Amino acid sequence: MILKRSRDGRCQYDRRTKRELVEASLQPDISVAKLAYQHALNANLLRKWIVQYHR
Repeated sequence: MILKRSRDGRCQYDRRTKRELVEASLQPDISVAKLAYQHALNANLLRKWIVQYHR
């Protein structure tokens, strides 16, 4: 899932993993916050990926 961490603590994530999480979040009755929590992500980061996915 995490490819690497930079010096400032930011993580780089695998594209396939991002896509899978975004597609899972688009399913009915799925909470973005709960999905992010289950995968140890910040909910705002997952929401950012969702916006990028729709572009």
